[in-house]
Amino acid sequence: MTRRFAPSGDIRPAWSRSVAYGVAAAIVGAILFQWVAAPLLPYLLGVVAVAAVPAGLSTAARARRRGRIDDATGLPNGVALERAARARADANVVVAHVDRFARHAAALGPDATARLVSRIAERLAFGSGGRAIFRLDDLNLAWLEAPGDEDSLEDRLDALAALMRSPVDCGRPVDISLAFGLATGPDGDIRKRIVKASLAARNAAHFGMRWKRALDEDEQGGGGPIWAPHELDDAIVSGQLWVAYQPQLDLRTGRVEQAEALVRWLHPRCGPISPACFVPLVEANGRARELTAHVLAQALEEAQRWEEAGFPVGVALNMSTLLLADHEFIETIGLTLRSSRVPAHRITIEVEEAAAVACADRAIAALESWRSHGVDIAISGYGSGCSPLGMLRRLPATRLKIDKNLVRAIAVDPGNAAAVRAVILLAHGLGMTAVAEGVEDAACLAALGEMGCDIAQGYHIARPMTGKALTEFLAERGRVAA
Repeated sequence: MTRRFAPSGDIRPAWSRSVAYGVAAAIVGAILFQWVAAPLLPYLLGVVAVAAVPAGLSTAARARRRGRIDDATGLPNGVALERAARARADANVVVAHVDRFARHAAALGPDATARLVSRIAERLAFGSGGRAIFRLDDLNLAWLEAPGDEDSLEDRLDALAALMRSPVDCGRPVDISLAFGLATGPDGDIRKRIVKASLAARNAAHFGMRWKRALDEDEQGGGGPIWAPHELDDAIVSGQLWVAYQPQLDLRTGRVEQAEALVRWLHPRCGPISPACFVPLVEANGRARELTAHVLAQALEEAQRWEEAGFPVGVALNMSTLLLADHEFIETIGLTLRSSRVPAHRITIEVEEAAAVACADRAIAALESWRSHGVDIAISGYGSGCSPLGMLRRLPATRLKIDKNLVRAIAVDPGNAAAVRAVILLAHGLGMTAVAEGVEDAACLAALGEMGCDIAQGYHIARPMTGKALTEFLAERGRVAA
């Protein structure tokens, strides 16, 4: 059973208690100096000093303990989990991801949110057989399991899911949905297991699964370096996170009319980290807002520089599924756009096809909110799923971006060519601009031109580059055209 720490005398800052001990020692020393014979004074002062040592050690121990406690809930935190796992090198890590946590927190306020997390932890502790529950961050709770217990994990997670079916009372009833991730040991790196379990839980939530086992690095196609979520904040401040821009070519005019903003991370220890590795983890740890706002701010600055250099090029920005219907965030972005000198109509918000059709009414309302700020909306990855045509017609989108896996082989595969031609006609019939990504050779680009495609993007046109390099690229194209 978890509990919230009640205020007590030991919650004062450690330095204030140290001062108190010092003052007390000084008073005792003064009294001893007045009343005790000089030969005995050193011995008695030694006794006072020795007596003060346990108190000082206790103070330090309490300070260390507070560093392992989540302030809001009183639950042990991620630091405590790492410490607990040191004695169990082969322990497995299970992470419970609280779905739609940001929405619950916004509706409840901080105190009720803390009670909500504590109540969830209590149910997890009960359903996991009394195991200690650790709070990693806003979205994720975790516990340790002995190796071999994973064989019965699915049944136990089913039981936990059943426990969560009744609303959680935190002053008012709240319906909660959890998804779980499992990372097995031993690999000697508990932080790595925690990160992998968090990512697996996030993926389980994204794909509507009850739980998911973390894949080994070789199963992830090389995986990539594992980093700590808090490093993202330092990366933004220090400039490790930067934005690359891939040009999009207008096939009617031959000009670059827009560039897709793609976030990159040059980690000081791990080197370049693929977005496929760190973006899902950013989302899983509740930092999608910060990352998206950072990328947009950088892109707006670059777009302003391009225009000052004589190149009025727009920017396309990928939107996280988690933020698509976050109306508070939409309004924040609206304020950013209104304060920028870049016209809103030069900004395109790209939304994955799967996210747009997953919850039709919610997606339509969200996209209408985005459109109200004057930006364009692109449905990206079209052709990779099975979107109903009626649903596509209802979306307030202005661009249809054809999936690169369809586009790449159109010059040699008649089936792909027919599919891409049909999507272009569909886009035009719905009043949308047709954009093809994945253009990797001249034959593909020529075929798209013959089909009447509007915009093309891919390595044959240009690879992603820095904002300064794009300015030079645009200038060179202008000189060639002249």
